[in-house]
Amino acid sequence: MDAEAQPGPPPQADESVAELYKQLQAELHRFGNSRLKRGLSAQDMVQEIFLQFVRFRPQEGIRDTRAYLFKIAWHIVHRFNRREAHNLERMSYHDSTHVETVADSQPELWIGDPCHELAFREQFNHVLGELPGPVQAALLLYKRDGLSHKEIARRLGLSVNTVTKYIGRAVLHFSQADWSKP
Repeated sequence: MDAEAQPGPPPQADESVAELYKQLQAELHRFGNSRLKRGLSAQDMVQEIFLQFVRFRPQEGIRDTRAYLFKIAWHIVHRFNRREAHNLERMSYHDSTHVETVADSQPELWIGDPCHELAFREQFNHVLGELPGPVQAALLLYKRDGLSHKEIARRLGLSVNTVTKYIGRAVLHFSQADWSKP
């Protein structure tokens, strides 16, 4: 939103928010569907547009309310898509079959060798400590506690897709760690 936009006066009677919503919601919904990448629904976007419209109307009058609402829509879509692209860059995606293959091919990651259990535990904790907290939690709940992705998602308040990504990221991190050090 513009820095000079301030909470404005209530809408005028001839241009009530309810009337505007009825007139433009279908068009704004199509606008959102055609431009949103994923995650945010067009209906949520339309609601956000009208919330911002009510909260931050300029003090001076609006010449073209339709254009003003579409400018808000464009900013919301742009901000959401930019944030989504940034999140995708930070996440690494892995097919769950790949995750299972890597995890099963390296059982030494999950079962300690009795001869070197203390050294292994220290090394394991060090590698685990390099991961963010939620990723650690997802991995441990999955491998140590045997919970399903759905159970982990419910327990951590995440989506199942996010849990899958976290576990894949952790397994990849463990598979790339240097385990030759004592």
